[in-house]
Amino acid sequence: MNLDLSQLKTPCYVIDRAILQKNLDVLADVQTRTRCKILLALKGFAAWAVFDQVRQALAGAAVSSLHEARLAAEYIGKETHLCAPAYRDDEFDEYLKIVDHIIFNSFSQWTRFRPRVLAAQRKIRCGLRLNPAHSEVKTPIYDPCAPGSRLGILREDFRDDLLDGISGLHFHTLCELNADSLERTLKAVEQKFSRSFARLEWFNFGGGHHITRPGYDVSLLCRLITDFRNRYSLEVYLEPGEASSPPSSISSTTTSISPSSIPPPPPTCPTSSKCPTGPKSTAQTSPANKSTPTASPVPPASLVTSSATTPSLAR
Repeated sequence: MNLDLSQLKTPCYVIDRAILQKNLDVLADVQTRTRCKILLALKGFAAWAVFDQVRQALAGAAVSSLHEARLAAEYIGKETHLCAPAYRDDEFDEYLKIVDHIIFNSFSQWTRFRPRVLAAQRKIRCGLRLNPAHSEVKTPIYDPCAPGSRLGILREDFRDDLLDGISGLHFHTLCELNADSLERTLKAVEQKFSRSFARLEWFNFGGGHHITRPGYDVSLLCRLITDFRNRYSLEVYLEPGEASSPPSSISSTTTSISPSSIPPPPPTCPTSSKCPTGPKSTAQTSPANKSTPTASPVPPASLVTSSATTPSLAR
């Protein structure tokens, strides 16, 4: 990237489109090799200024709030998958207008919203989040499978008699981990839940797959996806967040901001009330005749400021 940072209005994000494209190419290759579908998790990377690139490579977006769902529908315009621990009654009808998949965290949540899903004017594919009670994340506060977790359904609470209308299952138990963690997790998931797979159409392996990180075992990932598809004849989804973003995005170290630094919503946005606001997004393309930086130890899409580094929240 050939850019004079001193000339930028601050604070702002700077994204190298060439590095972003390298990551998207890796993800697109996984899709081609395995026939899976990869979604961009907006909680990990939501820089709408580069969604034109994302849209060309990935199958859609994974969202966890109404505003994320609107952002995905308006700027990516492909499959939109919703997964959250809870849904508000006053927002649920809006979800039904724009999302394609909804993941429910419990059977009580599913039975509560099921009549509204079935009455929707468009088809919504519904799924359930599983808790395989298998931990790969070492920090307990970030572990969805920690004892006492209410994220997902345990084997002892699973109800095969309440699966009418459910077409898929989902787990999200990883965080910035390699494919060997997925391998162990899949064994736990299959051991506990595979008896219910025959009536399904799709399976979502969630996020936390650091696919574009140097040293990630992409070959093992592809083998795991392909073997799973072959055993159960199910469509497979993954939803990485940080894996899609550039190895490093930066901001100026200036700590003050003037109102003129905040741009209006982009002109392609139908209504300003649905558009993101905040620091300006600036996408730069590295010249073709210059080498592109390789991945660094800096976490993807991190925000570097004068006082601290704020990690991307890919959970």
